Amino acid sequence: AWEKERDRRAAARSAGEQPKEPRWLIPLCGKLANVLVVGGGGCGKTRIITKVLVVLFTAFWGPRGCLRTAYSNKAARGIGGKTCFKIAKIIPQRTHFLGLRVTDDEEQKALERVWVPAGALVKDEFSQEPGPMENALCLRAAYARAPTYGFDASTYAAPGRSFGDLPIAVTCGDELQLPPVPDTSSLLAPTEGRSREHRCGVEIFRDQTWVFRLTTAFRFTGHDSQRAILEMMRKPGGCSLTTAQWKELQATDVAHGATLQGTEAYAHCSYAWSSVCVGQAERSRTSAKMAGATLFVIPAQDHICDRTAREIRDLELAKLALQHPNMNDMNHLPGIALLHVGMEVRCTLTLHQTEVPPDTVGTVQWIDLHPDDRAGAADHGAPLRLLTRFPKAVAIKIGGCDKQFLPPKPCARHASARACADCPDCKFFKGVFLVEPVDAAVGSKPRAWKIEVQDGNGNAYDLKGYRRQVPLTTTRACTLFTVQGATTHDGLIFHWVFPNRISKEARWLATYVALSRTPSLQLLRSIGMTRKIRELIEQGPPVGVVQRFAELFDEKLQMSDKLAAELL
Repeated sequence: AWEKERDRRAAARSAGEQPKEPRWLIPLCGKLANVLVVGGGGCGKTRIITKVLVVLFTAFWGPRGCLRTAYSNKAARGIGGKTCFKIAKIIPQRTHFLGLRVTDDEEQKALERVWVPAGALVKDEFSQEPGPMENALCLRAAYARAPTYGFDASTYAAPGRSFGDLPIAVTCGDELQLPPVPDTSSLLAPTEGRSREHRCGVEIFRDQTWVFRLTTAFRFTGHDSQRAILEMMRKPGGCSLTTAQWKELQATDVAHGATLQGTEAYAHCSYAWSSVCVGQAERSRTSAKMAGATLFVIPAQDHICDRTAREIRDLELAKLALQHPNMNDMNHLPGIALLHVGMEVRCTLTLHQTEVPPDTVGTVQWIDLHPDDRAGAADHGAPLRLLTRFPKAVAIKIGGCDKQFLPPKPCARHASARACADCPDCKFFKGVFLVEPVDAAVGSKPRAWKIEVQDGNGNAYDLKGYRRQVPLTTTRACTLFTVQGATTHDGLIFHWVFPNRISKEARWLATYVALSRTPSLQLLRSIGMTRKIRELIEQGPPVGVVQRFAELFDEKLQMSDKLAAELL
């Protein structure tokens, strides 16, 4: 089909005719191949997706012909795509079979707008994706494409029929990366005793035509042992660090002489939320100091609904809820929001369905304080101000966005909105979004959080309630899950703290991910690099993950390598 179209265009040009653009060059339905691309951090998976695959697929199927997705928003935005939930038009609670049914014509049309024009699907960071999500994505694709292309949607999981007979499906990632929570839902976890949705997802995942492993790491440009250490960590059975290699790792620790001077732009990161909260406060203060701006402290308001007013007052339960560090437990709203004008922030919730999903990065333009807090707001000498009331809104400028969110009305100094839009001093310009305090969720019924807290005497309390807060936090402090798949070019400060409840396998995976984020060890600063970390590094990759991946794809890896060698 492509050769015929190429010849037709050439003949049209020779005759002086204007060639017509085809709707597509390859049929949009009919399986050609499922491809799995695996490799360690920094081996070029993201670059292959953005610079090769997307360009190739859009050339053959048009601008809407290539779907790009990942389970987490951070990974999806890294390849210019959307989350699995977004393209499947579902919520996390709807990954079971009954919840995946199409309920009405509007839902069917929404699915068709996404899936029918597509000829290829690219998925990144498969290690983060639970098995039920793979099943949900495949089934929803079949529901979307079956009426148009005339196949039976009930065969959605049959070999060679995945994702609604989409011609090409490319999955990328690294098996030695952090798994989803809980890790028993991973695509590489055992299927015994798991749900039907999980088992179907694993069978769909293993249906790969070719499996390729990338072995050359391009990220690590420093003249140190980082590349050698990571290669050693991937060897089954483990391998001992040399004295020189361990000294290089220890040299990144502040307890062994590493300095924090000049690390203002470094990102704070940890597996544990308790350390992330420390990083959020420290990075926010540093940002305000560098900008010479006042840092506004905005405490959240937690309404506890399963305790009496006397219990809340006498036991200080609201204070205990405010101190809970894990934002995921509190509907992704921070306990303390720290903001200043000029600060780079990320959104923790979906604030606009298309333009402002979670993890959208913006810069604070101005903060519209409540009238009760405006007194003394012009006092720039105060480095810190505690707000007694929530601000009316926080305006953020979204990078690379030209959408006009704010109403096009003129200010008091101009006669027309166009004059405001052209004036650099006016606040009604493109790409500026007003973030208002929210109650747990935007555009939906607020969801209650449920947590367990302890007081100073060790007494535990189960609490349920609602939180009101500004859904913004600094971009310079995050969990290890957030930076997975990304390169921290500016540098990384990592706190080597792990919760007691996580397994030894998860600790090793977290260690491997943390050591592979920076381009060199000179850009890494460690806090708590003890001999326990060395033992983790030397124990080798988790046996269960390695064996499971080998069982699924070892044969296809060898076949694909042979094919690649013949083609080269």
